[in-house]
Amino acid sequence: MDMYRSEEVIESLNARLHPTDKRVPECGCYIILTSGHVFISEDNYDGTYEDHYILDLAQIDEIKISEPYKTSIGYTSVSLDKKAGVKSVDRRTGHIRDIFFGSKKRHGALDPAEEAASRKFLEIIYRGDHERKEHLFFDECNGDPANFINAFCKRKQDNNYWLCLKERISEQAAVYAQVKDGDLSSIRYEKAYEKERGTYDRNYTERNRLSHYLLYEKIDDEKVIETLFEEELKDRKTNSFQGIGETIQILTFLLQRYNNTGKYSGLFEKAENANFDCAAGYDKDVIVNDSLPSLDLIDCIYLSNELRYMDIMEQLVTEWKAGVKEWNDDKREMLIRFNGLLGKNNENEEHYIKMLESAKKKGKCIDIVSAYNKIIELYISEDRFEAAYSYMREMIDTTDFTEIQMIRLFKAVLEDCFEIVCGLSDTPVDLWEWAKKHLLTMGKKEKFGNLYVKSIAAAKCCGDEIAEDLEKEYADWKEEVRIK
Repeated sequence: MDMYRSEEVIESLNARLHPTDKRVPECGCYIILTSGHVFISEDNYDGTYEDHYILDLAQIDEIKISEPYKTSIGYTSVSLDKKAGVKSVDRRTGHIRDIFFGSKKRHGALDPAEEAASRKFLEIIYRGDHERKEHLFFDECNGDPANFINAFCKRKQDNNYWLCLKERISEQAAVYAQVKDGDLSSIRYEKAYEKERGTYDRNYTERNRLSHYLLYEKIDDEKVIETLFEEELKDRKTNSFQGIGETIQILTFLLQRYNNTGKYSGLFEKAENANFDCAAGYDKDVIVNDSLPSLDLIDCIYLSNELRYMDIMEQLVTEWKAGVKEWNDDKREMLIRFNGLLGKNNENEEHYIKMLESAKKKGKCIDIVSAYNKIIELYISEDRFEAAYSYMREMIDTTDFTEIQMIRLFKAVLEDCFEIVCGLSDTPVDLWEWAKKHLLTMGKKEKFGNLYVKSIAAAKCCGDEIAEDLEKEYADWKEEVRIK
């Protein structure tokens, strides 16, 4: 598989670029179609390439064979290169060749009028800054332009994954109309509290969805944007999780356009001081991508999750899986993450097992233990303690933990042991004795709340008198760290 800039190369051409602006001079270049972009790159002949244009597939409206074109820097439609002859140098071999793309193949020079009549170009039509339509022209194509065009069209069609997300976001038009009419019920800050989440805003997701709608539809409505910003600011100030969040960043970006006189500088300052995370990472000059089609499939999956469009996310994950040609640890890890977000952890078992097999082949202790840990914790979360015990016993019997005993991963192994001890009706005393031995070698400063709680529970399950000592030590530890 050929790769360019870490992307799979689907098709490529060697050609001559006729620029339509003054950014890039006329030059020989490679036109490279990858899984996500078209690169127009010049060979530096030192093993490197200079990318003159990097076009996202979503930017490109069309690639076609075109008639002569008069450019903005003075080339004529008679001959873009101002040459009557057909001979040129093949940039890959250094040999003289005699083919103009679109001309008859013959030796010697063509009459300028004949050349003008037969001359055609490969044209790329794309949207540049501010959605302005731009053109690039190429001739002397070394390769079949028709193959390149067909490959682009197929890839473009395959890349329409974002349309389902666009359709769902467009439903926010109704919410926007309500807010514009003064009905703020769906986006107004509404304080809520849950034991696990703490204080949060019940309407955060609705406000986030509307903010994305304004961003991608490029809606110019200063009043609504300001209102959303002020409501979001209340959440940033009171949310137990704190955080910056996507919404405040989008609204900051949208509100910047109205801040030429510093009108909203005070509001931006309030956002910066809203909480600890904002103080550390909020940027009043943030730049946000406002082109939904430019997002790749992975971006769209995470955006669907962020906006809580879980049915769209599941659809996109299915499309992503269909495009995976070879499963490796990185791909499996990503699918596991997606399944977790979709609440489908039960589908991760086979992937954890494959990753464990891969880690064993590599032979690195930390990777092996980490792989065991993940599958064991999956079984614990599903109350499958027999399976968890089987894998824990296998790991203990086959692994030398020496090199990881001082890191957090080993403590996670002990926690899992204690949970399995408590979870099995037929208490596995062997597991308790092994874990207890390592627990007792740890100083008080190396321990933490969950480790104490789980070890105490496991000791009681096994009828071990050390439970009382652990409870006393835990009480002393809480006093030292001032936990009630």
